[in-house]
Amino acid sequence: MKLFWKILSLPLIAAIVYCCIVLGLIGTMEGYHPLYPMIDTQHPKGYSISAFNKIKPGDPADNVFSLVGPPLYSTTDSLTMETTLWYTADGRLLKLANSNRGYKDFAWYRSILKLDSTRKVTTIDKGWSND
Repeated sequence: MKLFWKILSLPLIAAIVYCCIVLGLIGTMEGYHPLYPMIDTQHPKGYSISAFNKIKPGDPADNVFSLVGPPLYSTTDSLTMETTLWYTADGRLLKLANSNRGYKDFAWYRSILKLDSTRKVTTIDKGWSND
């Protein structure tokens, strides 16, 4: 009788492990990846969160560029002449995958600066985005 329960328990354990893996993957969709937090964050070479954290409101653009280098991309509002510098963006995994097959979407770390018309930092937007 003990052998019967041992044999019966193997498929049950396998089914439980399988369900845990599947539910675990579903649970991390747009979630924070604990082993590799920046897994879905695009950023320029040389970027680091610690360097970005040194930027303070009122810093001139030259100071920003010496700390964290050039942004991924930037936009300038033609009316207010406010410049937005995007140091990070979503979709690193999608870019690496070359297709949507098996693509998982995780949270990404947001690092965005706004500069006024005098090229000084006015807004620092940073944190995790689950979008």
